[in-house]
Amino acid sequence: MEIILVCTAPVVLINALAFALWGVDKRRARLGQWRVPEANLLAIAFLGGTIGAKLGQRVFRHKTRKQPFAGVLNMMCLLHAGGAVTLVVPASRLGVLTELRGLCS
Repeated sequence: MEIILVCTAPVVLINALAFALWGVDKRRARLGQWRVPEANLLAIAFLGGTIGAKLGQRVFRHKTRKQPFAGVLNMMCLLHAGGAVTLVVPASRLGVLTELRGLCS
């Protein structure tokens, strides 16, 4: 139980941060204020906040059509989903570990 909490807490926190940043950026855009740089939004998504970023994008209707931003975020989502499947499915996890051992030898 403790290991699950240790593993999921950082993921939940970074996704909450990503969601909040999308909301902050949308509000600042409406008010004509200084915005959160796109590089920062994408960095938070890249570091594991893709779920929060996509939820923020939908909830706040923000950065949904802007290219290449939306395309880059979608690609990150696909990469993170693939990584998650690789970690969860035992056969693929074994294959990745075998490859990594081969690279390190």
